[in-house]
Amino acid sequence: MEQIEQKLKKKIKDLDTALDRLDESLMEEKTEFIRDAVIQRFEFCFEIAWKTMKTANYILGFQSQSPRDTIRSAAQTGLIDNPKKWLDYLTARSLSTHTYNEEQSEQIYKKAKEFAFDARELVKSTTAILNP
Repeated sequence: MEQIEQKLKKKIKDLDTALDRLDESLMEEKTEFIRDAVIQRFEFCFEIAWKTMKTANYILGFQSQSPRDTIRSAAQTGLIDNPKKWLDYLTARSLSTHTYNEEQSEQIYKKAKEFAFDARELVKSTTAILNP
């Protein structure tokens, strides 16, 4: 179990660092370049976030494979409080990696702002597992 806890600590640290980078880009004046950077950082942060959830869920006795299942389990374990929002983030991430148009880019940029807050809450809830 200690090895899994170490893995979770690393994921939390990686997520925290990635969120710092996302926050940096969100503070910049929005241009097309910055919007695209925010979207790219959002995608990266989301990937780390769901994998962090997956590891934390495992420690809490739940196993999942897909992001969707992991989000549902994270709601059951109390890691997140609004699975619908996280499923919306999953959809936004999927859209951003498979299609590109201006309207969708603007929507994903807005979602990235919401995501940053919720992902910080995930950092807190997963850290609490290691430090009860």
